[in-house]
Amino acid sequence: MKQVVATVLSTLYMTVKPSKPFNPILGETYQGYLSADAHQTTNKQALFKVFAEQTSHHPPVSNFAVENSLVSIFGHFELKGSTSGNSYTIKNQGPCTVRFLDTNQQIKYALPEVVMKGIIWGTTSLQLTNSIIFIDREN
Repeated sequence: MKQVVATVLSTLYMTVKPSKPFNPILGETYQGYLSADAHQTTNKQALFKVFAEQTSHHPPVSNFAVENSLVSIFGHFELKGSTSGNSYTIKNQGPCTVRFLDTNQQIKYALPEVVMKGIIWGTTSLQLTNSIIFIDREN
């Protein structure tokens, strides 16, 4: 559990950086490999296989799976947004599941809300506004 919490928290820095496309095409997929070496060209040394697909346009829903021989991380994100003045709030609805393949232990969590401020004027900033609750029903 500690390693899952540490990994999720360490990725939030990358998660909250907006990048395009903001409106992926329905059915658009991504398949790739995540490796420790940015110049790696073979999948035999990859740390993880990565799969993602945009499965709904309104509301936007993205399904994903990241896996290797030890762990499978999968789930979906349904993004719901609302505008208020100079800010935009994004609610990530949908669970993420981390499943360890040797023990079949599963840990579920959902990402926090993100508030993007300064979208029209001022300095743009991103804030996480909720808690992340990790659930391990077995332990």
